Amino acid sequence: SPAAVGANFVTLLHNPIAMGWSVGDRILISPTTLRSSGTAQSFVIGSMSTSTNQLFFQQNAVTNQAFDAKIVNTGNAGVAILSAEVINLSRNIIITGDDFRHQSCDPSLSGPFSTIGCNCNSDIGRSVCTFGLHTMMSGNGVMRMQYTRVEKCGQRGVRGKYCMHLHFMGQCPNCLIRGNAIENGQQRGIVVHETHRTTVEDNVLSDVRGSGIFIEDGN
Repeated sequence: SPAAVGANFVTLLHNPIAMGWSVGDRILISPTTLRSSGTAQSFVIGSMSTSTNQLFFQQNAVTNQAFDAKIVNTGNAGVAILSAEVINLSRNIIITGDDFRHQSCDPSLSGPFSTIGCNCNSDIGRSVCTFGLHTMMSGNGVMRMQYTRVEKCGQRGVRGKYCMHLHFMGQCPNCLIRGNAIENGQQRGIVVHETHRTTVEDNVLSDVRGSGIFIEDGN
């Protein structure tokens, strides 16, 4: 249901306990203001009501904007729910690194892309690249990453350095990217490149600069 300005709780569509959410988890509510003019807000769960699906924020935190929720008629007797997304960014396993490092452009690198350093050709219009961690598996084997938080990730200005990356794995039906939270990324969030029959589901992404999920010659 809608959350008004100054509210210290939000009502979910589903039961938070059944979804595995806990007191102390950090949630993010997406904006619903016109033309994406608002900003997402982050809260820590202070308590929960299983009978009403309500989450109460910790330390008397309140919303600084309204978060809308409504049911609209789509025609032909169809309806759709339009509401703010509420995602849980807390995970027991965390892959993190140092704060982002800013690297000056390497004038020796040419062409539109580089996989080895900071490339800033005239078409890009930047003077520095931003480096964070990246996770990748390539070639033989199986990559399975579940219910993990990956943060401070991606390398802007360097090709192939993404928060999560399946690279030329070929047929990989046992590869699995499920239930992860990616936050604060400087490149694409999840990239599936020349990798097939892989499952990518139930992941959430926040504050990722670039595509959230990018499929390149994969399915």
